[in-house]
Amino acid sequence: MRRAVGMRQQAPARVRLASSGVEEGGRERLGYRPELNGLRGVAIAVVVAVHTFDWLFPGGALGVDVFFVLSGFLITTLLIEEWDRHGSIALRNFWARRALRLLPALAVFLVAGVVVGVAQGASPGRVLATAGLTAGYVINIARAAGFDEAGPFGHTWSLAIEEQFYLVWPLAFVALMRSRVTRTAVMVIVAVPIVLLPLWRTLLVDGGATYDRVKLAPDTRADVLLVGCLLALALASPLRARLIGSPVVRALTVPAVAFLAAWTALGDGPGSLRALALWAYTAIALSAAVLILAALDDRPGLLRQALTWGPLVHLGRISYGLYLWHLVTIAAARWALPTDNGVAVAILGVGSALVVTEASWRLLEQPALSRKGRFPADGGGAHQVPQSGVRK
Repeated sequence: MRRAVGMRQQAPARVRLASSGVEEGGRERLGYRPELNGLRGVAIAVVVAVHTFDWLFPGGALGVDVFFVLSGFLITTLLIEEWDRHGSIALRNFWARRALRLLPALAVFLVAGVVVGVAQGASPGRVLATAGLTAGYVINIARAAGFDEAGPFGHTWSLAIEEQFYLVWPLAFVALMRSRVTRTAVMVIVAVPIVLLPLWRTLLVDGGATYDRVKLAPDTRADVLLVGCLLALALASPLRARLIGSPVVRALTVPAVAFLAAWTALGDGPGSLRALALWAYTAIALSAAVLILAALDDRPGLLRQALTWGPLVHLGRISYGLYLWHLVTIAAARWALPTDNGVAVAILGVGSALVVTEASWRLLEQPALSRKGRFPADGGGAHQVPQSGVRK
């Protein structure tokens, strides 16, 4: 495959993605947005909470959906910015940057997960098989097909879905950009599966599909990522002026927060599978999109003030490592403590996760990120991927 894919096109009109973006070549880049890191910090906190006290936060799994929408939005924004600057996408460099971001921490996590899984008494063969499926980013497909995993790898299904997205979406994006369809038509093409997939999920549920089949498979969860893609496309179009800072978005922000909080408290277990399939996944994704729009509004407000709180921003910055490690350390805490006290397990497990995550960030992830400049988005220039809080 060539290093850069695509054909040079006429430079488009100026695109405004965020009012505090960085000027470059007459266009404005998204740049660093601490608010998005803060939103990611909220999402990872909710995920850790549900894995620690599932009875208290039964619907905390929606934090993963917030991750999906953010990933769709940020990756598509990067692709749009690169295409609008160069008329091409350096796909090999794109995938190399993803590998540098994800693989170093994942490799260490897999070794630790195997050790913990075997120490807890699981079959070494099944633990190794689960680790192999996780390393190949297909654990979600295996579990959706009925594979009974072993070891503290159950949460890595979402990483697999995102990696599948990183593989397929840039290719689809290039194909769409090289076609003769307008940007508006591209948005319509992306919107169609967002509308149709809830119907597909509902048909599967009515046909007896399992919870894992509906929750974990790429064909049933792609619409959540596509909501973020559609949002990025909309903000790179004249619709931006009607979205960021608009009275409608500002009016929807409080209901979006209230809905996400209520779902976190009420839960999304197997008993609510049809609701998840038909409308809840979509409602969660759209609510996350509203929060992204609210976060990109530079006017002072309570939400923006909360999302730019330093500790929360840092939590979002290290969220990938924390997502990897928290189940391993919680499992290790349950195995090590001579008590079933949930509070003690939470303190030791989550505290250990934060320590290990910080070490991973400083010793593994940051050094790997420092090498991303070898794989610039223009295929050879000095452009660097903006650190916008995306778990990449």
